[in-house]
Amino acid sequence: MNARVEGKQKRAHATRAHILNCFAALMARHSYDEISIAQIAAAAEVGKGTVLAHFSEKLALAASLFAQELEQCQQQIEQFGRIQSAAHMREIFTPFFSLIMRDDVFIRLIVGEGQNLCRQMIEPAEEQLFESLAHQLDLGRPAQELDVIAVRGFLVHAAVMYRACDAGEAVIDEFEALLKNYLFQN
Repeated sequence: MNARVEGKQKRAHATRAHILNCFAALMARHSYDEISIAQIAAAAEVGKGTVLAHFSEKLALAASLFAQELEQCQQQIEQFGRIQSAAHMREIFTPFFSLIMRDDVFIRLIVGEGQNLCRQMIEPAEEQLFESLAHQLDLGRPAQELDVIAVRGFLVHAAVMYRACDAGEAVIDEFEALLKNYLFQN
């Protein structure tokens, strides 16, 4: 690849990252539904067309943040090594819970809103996360596909319960209890 094309790709990647960081900063102060593409563009000091050229729609920004959080969880799994308890899994997923509890858009994404975006942006990160999880689960037996599906189901359950009941920390406690009873029963 020539230097000119490589430089253009680096600038595009930097612009995309900058827009996403500005969106994350806006999300720290406002709800997803209160933020407009125009506000994102103004915060990033780019045009609305630039935002939409990098992210096809506003939901793509939220999906990108969601995918980044899944990647962070996957990195923690790799960093921690063998996962031997439900409490350990809770620790790994605590930042994920912080994200989904911050705004309903993340809960909507975990239950499938914007399915095309979910498939394109979230699914690859999710697959890597659960593949790492399968390799690092120390259950006293080989982790099975059903074990990983159960963890995903428990995450979705926690998100739905948080949205339906607004139970906060109790939802994370229940997630840990489900993991303990299903995966780490000894």
